[in-house]
Amino acid sequence: MRKKVHFFLTCCVLCSLLTNTSCGWQVRGHDYPAGDAIKLWLEYEDTQQLLLQELTQALKKSGLIISKRKQDADYIVVIIEHRNSRKIGTYNSGLRAAEYRLFEQVDFVVYNSEGFLVGAKSTASIERAFNFIEQDVMASSYEERSLKSRMKLEIARQIIGHLRTVHGKGGK
Repeated sequence: MRKKVHFFLTCCVLCSLLTNTSCGWQVRGHDYPAGDAIKLWLEYEDTQQLLLQELTQALKKSGLIISKRKQDADYIVVIIEHRNSRKIGTYNSGLRAAEYRLFEQVDFVVYNSEGFLVGAKSTASIERAFNFIEQDVMASSYEERSLKSRMKLEIARQIIGHLRTVHGKGGK
């Protein structure tokens, strides 16, 4: 009986170890394995550089290589328009905001290294909600900033997903 228990526990440990190691880069949140990395140049036609900086950081966190020169990039992503808004989602009994809904949309096009348009104009969008606590405005403000940062990461992941599709179709 004791040998069966040890055998069962050994099998469980090996299975969990195999599962964790086989996921590898996916568990860490990277969208590309190291061997499939592509170089990207990101530009924004508008004068607002804050979005460009935030998206560049988010794309780097997602494991993408941001080229230092436009000529070295495999793909050029041009941000056409950026829209974001914050609307009241629900009200509390005192008719004050209890929940806010955040919206973020980024329209973009992708060009290959030769400057040819790859695919049509695309939109990456995300919507999130957070509870606003009247008694703790600082915590609510921090939660909103944190949520906006995570939303930028999700926008970056959507752009990467689009690039993966273009790259898989031989868009280079």
